[in-house]
Amino acid sequence: MDLEFRYPNKDHKPNYSITIGNDGWEVETLRDGEEVHEVRWWMGFTEKPLKAEYLRGISILARGKMLQRPFMFE
Repeated sequence: MDLEFRYPNKDHKPNYSITIGNDGWEVETLRDGEEVHEVRWWMGFTEKPLKAEYLRGISILARGKMLQRPFMFE
């Protein structure tokens, strides 16, 4: 799918706990007591809304599977 914007992008300046991997994914490090977890993410925007309404919105994927179907922030 062609994107008009993708975040993070090459101009993004990460803060103390955020880095951008060579693959373009933002990596945030979260701590839970002694445990350290990484969250890798990116967000993309198309130039125009998708024709299929059921695909519009934000989807959440984890480990190659869809965890949350697209939803909108009305």
